[in-house]
Parts: sequence; C-alpha cells; structure tokens
Amino acid sequence: MLNNDLQSDLETLKHLRLGILPAKQYYKAIAKGWGFVYLCLISSLFLGCIFANSINAWPYTKGYERQMYQLQRDGLSRPTPGTIEDAVFQRDKDKLYAEKVNQLNAEEEPYHEIIVTKMVLGVLGVSLFLMIFIAGHIKLYVIFKHQICEHLKTGEYLKKKIWHAFSIFMGCFSLLSLLTVSMFDQDLTVVAGALSFIVSAFAASFLIDMELSRIGISPLTHAISDYFSRDESLLERKHP
Repeated sequence: MLNNDLQSDLETLKHLRLGILPAKQYYKAIAKGWGFVYLCLISSLFLGCIFANSINAWPYTKGYERQMYQLQRDGLSRPTPGTIEDAVFQRDKDKLYAEKVNQLNAEEEPYHEIIVTKMVLGVLGVSLFLMIFIAGHIKLYVIFKHQICEHLKTGEYLKKKIWHAFSIFMGCFSLLSLLTVSMFDQDLTVVAGALSFIVSAFAASFLIDMELSRIGISPLTHAISDYFSRDESLLERKHP
C-alpha cells in the first residue's frame, strides 16, 4: 500500500503547481516555528546549565575556588572534634572559617554575577545564532505543510516522520548539552551550544537517513527536495 502511494506521489510532484500562500498565514506559521524551535534550544541549554550547577561542575568564580582551597590548606576546614578542648578550639576555628567564607562571598559576588550574566547571554545568543541554520528548514516545512501535504497521499505520514526527525535531533542536542555544558567554563556556553548542535546535526542526519532507507521513502523525500530546488520562487509566493 505504501509503495503504491509513493509511486502516485512521485507522479503528482512532477505536475504539481503551487498556489499563492496568504502572507498572514505564511508569516504566522514561520513565527510560530521560529519561536517553538528557539524555545526548545534555549530550554535544552538551560537544562544543561542546571545540571552542571547541580553536580558542582563550575566554581563560584575562579578566584573563589582558589581561595577556598587556600582556606582548607590553612587548616580551617572542619575536622571531627575529640576532647572538650578540641571542641572549643574547633568552635573558634569554625567561627573564623565562617567569617572568611562570608568575606570571600562578598568579594566574589560581583564577579559571580558577571559570569552568570555571560552564561545567560551566551545561551540566548548561541540559540539565536543556530536559528540561522534552521530557518531554511522551517520555511520548507511551512510550505510543505500548507501547500504540498494535502496533494500527497503520504502527506500526513511524512508530517509525522518530520516530527520524528525533529525529535531525534532535539534528543541528541539535549543529551549532548547536558554533557558539553559541564565540560566548559560557565561563561563558555556559546562553545558548548555550538558543539552540541554540530554533533547532534550529524548524528540525527545519519539516523534519519537510515530510517528513510529502511522504510523506502528516500526517493519521495529526494523528489520533494528537488521540487523545491527546481523552482525556488515558489517559496516566496504570498499575497502582499
């Protein structure tokens, strides 16, 4: 049954001529697609940041980590008290340790805020930058969904496969974000996001190609791609 539908759709694409997609419908669909994908990207990266923070992968600041280590070397860390005299002595050490830590926190707070700001801006910025590479695919999906899908017998089936492909990509991206964000400094989330995107794009592409070959719809997906390439002006048709 699927093979017959594929053959029918291949013939349909040879003679298909698209109409004009209303501007309001076109731009609204584009905006929704952009917003949804952008939200998915920043959510994955922020989850990576939360995970990195939960496993203490990042120091408060580099100076903070260094000075805390020095405090511990100076013997101000908390050992288990033994005698009463040891307990009294330890109490004084604990008090001094707490004062040192509070002082250090106050000194390093401005630097910590700067690092956190860089992290947030890095997540938002790299996600926006990555949207440049995804924008074309969103546009193709909008045209396919609103103008081509209804003419193909396998249209709804292909829509499901497109969402499966997107889910595979986002799954790879989210998993890699959890790993790579923890590997880099807190203010280098841009690098972590870009690396996760590149690796997940290759991995998802490989898995999707294998699945398309398995179910035998590669010829149809290639035909749809060729259809867009044959007449790129179709992508810009819309009412003024």
